[in-house]
Amino acid sequence: MERKQARDFYEALAERLTDRKFLKTVGMTKKEMQEFLRNGDWRNQIIQLAKADRICCKAVLTVCEKILSMLSPMPEKGWLDYIFQHTLNQMFPESTLPVSQRAFEPGRIFYLNVLRYLLKYEERNRPFDPVTHIAFLTPKEFNEMETSAEYERLLQIFGDQHIYEFMRIASEITPFQTLAHIAGVHHVSMQIGKQLLRAGLPVDLALLSGAAVGHDIGKFGCRPEESGRIPYLHYYYTDRYFKKNHMPVIGHIAANHSTWDLELENLSVESLILIYSDFRVKSVRDRNHRESVLFYSLADSFDVILNKLDNVDDQKKYRYEKVYAKLRDFEDFMVGMGIRTDLSSDEGEKTASKDAALLGPEEVLQRLKHLAIQHNIMVMHKLNSETGFGNLIEAARSEKNWKNMRAYINIIHEYFTYMTQKQKLKSMALLYELLMHREGDIRRQCADLMGNIIVNFDEEYRKELPEGVRREPDNITSLELWEKYLDLVVNPDHKVTDQHRRWLWYTLKLIISSVLERCKGDCRNYLDAVLSLYKAKENNLTAAFVLLDAALALPLEFCTAEDKRMILNYAVRMTESNEIEVQISAFRVIRSFSSDTDCLAEGGAASICNALKIAVNEGGEGIDFLKHKISENIGPCEGMLSNHKAGLKNENENEHNQVAGIASRIFLENLKAATPWVIKHVNIELLLDQIQDAGEGLLLQIAAHFSNLIKVSERVTVRHSAGSALLTVIPHLNLTQRNEIAVELSKGLEIGAYEFSKYIPEYLGQLALYLHPFELDELILDFKKLLWSNSDRVCSVTLDTIGVMLKNYPSYLERFQESEASYQTRRETMIGLLLKGLSDYREAVSQEAFL
Repeated sequence: MERKQARDFYEALAERLTDRKFLKTVGMTKKEMQEFLRNGDWRNQIIQLAKADRICCKAVLTVCEKILSMLSPMPEKGWLDYIFQHTLNQMFPESTLPVSQRAFEPGRIFYLNVLRYLLKYEERNRPFDPVTHIAFLTPKEFNEMETSAEYERLLQIFGDQHIYEFMRIASEITPFQTLAHIAGVHHVSMQIGKQLLRAGLPVDLALLSGAAVGHDIGKFGCRPEESGRIPYLHYYYTDRYFKKNHMPVIGHIAANHSTWDLELENLSVESLILIYSDFRVKSVRDRNHRESVLFYSLADSFDVILNKLDNVDDQKKYRYEKVYAKLRDFEDFMVGMGIRTDLSSDEGEKTASKDAALLGPEEVLQRLKHLAIQHNIMVMHKLNSETGFGNLIEAARSEKNWKNMRAYINIIHEYFTYMTQKQKLKSMALLYELLMHREGDIRRQCADLMGNIIVNFDEEYRKELPEGVRREPDNITSLELWEKYLDLVVNPDHKVTDQHRRWLWYTLKLIISSVLERCKGDCRNYLDAVLSLYKAKENNLTAAFVLLDAALALPLEFCTAEDKRMILNYAVRMTESNEIEVQISAFRVIRSFSSDTDCLAEGGAASICNALKIAVNEGGEGIDFLKHKISENIGPCEGMLSNHKAGLKNENENEHNQVAGIASRIFLENLKAATPWVIKHVNIELLLDQIQDAGEGLLLQIAAHFSNLIKVSERVTVRHSAGSALLTVIPHLNLTQRNEIAVELSKGLEIGAYEFSKYIPEYLGQLALYLHPFELDELILDFKKLLWSNSDRVCSVTLDTIGVMLKNYPSYLERFQESEASYQTRRETMIGLLLKGLSDYREAVSQEAFL
């Protein structure tokens, strides 16, 4: 250090120590401080410290000891230990005992300010050491980032609490090199992150830098008795530190940097970079048990970590190999973009992109994998950004095309498990609005997704918790959200139109099914919220109808005997309604519950008998059929009409003619637009019940009727009921009849209105696999012709049908014993048709083929 440089260095330090604000903190006057600084050989000793290659905290203490003795008494265990414990108590007061004493404060503050100045000088005037120095972002670099406010807060807290100085002291007085690891991970993260940002990926450098700096901060928070569990518990303390200091976004990335977090399907690019960097920076100990931090390649890190893992069995090794494969894919993706992963520079390389037509099979696979990674990064960026997520929700709200709307719903379904609770609430609000969408399948999909989000709403902490620690409850729980939306569906706002109110009510059953099928552990709390609806005095007949319909979705195994009788009594009361829809729904519930012995006890059977005696006007075969099924469950009831069986069986009438007469009346009733959907649903059940008595000709008529319902029914639930029924009837038909039905249903693919034809593929694709091999090949040839259609809609539903056939194709070999060669040739033909669609010049067709 030259003389002028030394003089400037010392004068700047002296000016810092005689600053008015600093003097007020240590309780001294400027004259007193100047006297301290002139005392002894302090000036020369400080300059000698600055000349060293690396500042030593203990050496700085030695130089400052004389002045410290004038400012404060000596702490019992020495200054470095006191400063370490004091800072630790500031950071994690819940894990440590208070050590701060006012008498020691002037000395502590003086020492830390001198140390900070020397460390800043070292950073500016010595070569950058990636395991010692942390290159924080400049305001110019982080101001434009989404998390700039949190990062600025992080810098302020690190400054106020002297965190970096604390970590330098810790590396000298403890056996752990936590700072070296944190600095190394930060260095790798910034090298990678800056290159990816320049390459066009939306990397939030402020989020990445803050998470890298804080990812192992929780190791300092572990209590002495937890020293053996630090690798498992530090995630919890890291999470607590960032939440306490109001940095939730940075904290979420920092606290979820475990290798096992890679088992999640979708992670933000910042999480991927942090996990990747943490994987490559590892601590090793020499023969003397001294710890040092080294940078490894990805492959070498795999072996280092595998040797460190506890209780490695075949299953754990397999898990580890899977997460390593994900990291390797991410590294390959970065290398393909020209990112230097060897850390030689933060400037990326230029790479030549090979035309897709020239790629080999393995290269195609890699390209698709990289496209998937890039797509995931872009979507997760939108989800992690409050602004981006808000724009996504608003774009979905204003979407008019139902297919695009389904894409938004699919995105929410795919990624909701990675959303914050605030984002889940926004998603729920959108999905609730879509329960009033004009497209029935959109409503069904949204209802199912709402139930899924409700059950998975509570944030699940996947890491190990310290002994005796409980997670703090969330602001709103899953159960509270469930109760809120149950009320919103059953009692919508008065501004909602009658049609929208009906659409809302009809989704109640779907939401209940979704929640009760997915609820984890005890479903009782969720079930109680539903049962409370049946206890309320409900006068609205439409609401009563949907409650009766929803009762069929309740899992009886979770209901008590009292619950069952309560719902049964509700249904029995509703049989007295003047509305045929309510009556038939009530009998459907009674039929379902009458097979349960708990319901028949304590007068249950008698109340059912009373309900069966009720004469129903315009009930038709449907009511008679339900009454017959109920009486089969509970036995004959005294005083009930004897001719209750559907079809009013007549001894003098031919049985086949009788069934044919029932069927013809039902065919006519089901094709009327005015017939309520619930009656059509019961009629479909009745027809299925009669197929054993039906002749061959009538079976074909029944199958054709179900086929027509799939194509033309106005209600989605009737289409699905008819489709399921058709698949039940098909095995009873001969091969010629099956082919007739398949050809007739395939003509429905050519219907111009996509809102009708879109339901056909699900059932035609399964039905086709009951055809003779020759006829199946003919049908596939027809599909090939349809793919030449000028209509995007015809091509799309044809591709959907082929997809369903391929999905269920393994079952075909069991039905028809044909050669393996023919089986495989047909399979390849169908795959070829999908690939033809994939290469179509029309985007809608190629997307459908890909789906």
